[in-house]
Amino acid sequence: MGKNYAGVLIFFLVTLTVFGPTKAPCTCSFYKYCRCVMLNLTSIPQKLPIPRAESLSLTHNLITTLDQSDFSQHGLRRLDMGNNKIITINNNAFYSLSNLTSLTLNSNLLTKLKPNMFTGLRNLDILRVNDNDIIDIQAGTFATMPKLTNLQLSRNKLTRLRFNMFKGLENLTTT
Repeated sequence: MGKNYAGVLIFFLVTLTVFGPTKAPCTCSFYKYCRCVMLNLTSIPQKLPIPRAESLSLTHNLITTLDQSDFSQHGLRRLDMGNNKIITINNNAFYSLSNLTSLTLNSNLLTKLKPNMFTGLRNLDILRVNDNDIIDIQAGTFATMPKLTNLQLSRNKLTRLRFNMFKGLENLTTT
């Protein structure tokens, strides 16, 4: 084996040892922003190159379901999951994201928003769910988000709004 091949092999072995095969192929900046964009991911990466990321973009992937364990390792403030294939958000999926202030779920396949779907998001200020297939928003869906000021629901299939749907959202504004 030539010296060039040996050097390349050692580089890859050191890289695998230091970073490990379980790290997400995401790019992160020193400003605590990670991009895991257009990587054909089907699940949420549990380990990011920077452990204390505040912003995470998972746009243009193939994620279909969000579970409670998906975000247990993350202390995020901003999360963008637009342009995935999200059909299901299980109860308490965002439970560990109490510091989250902005959540984007635009351009997915959501059809219904339900209570307990957003449990844990007590500091959420902005929720974007534009361009989904939402036909129903159940009463109590937004009850766990008292700081919500900006709710975006455009280009969905809503035909009616439930009575008291926005109860408890004293900070919600219209534009």
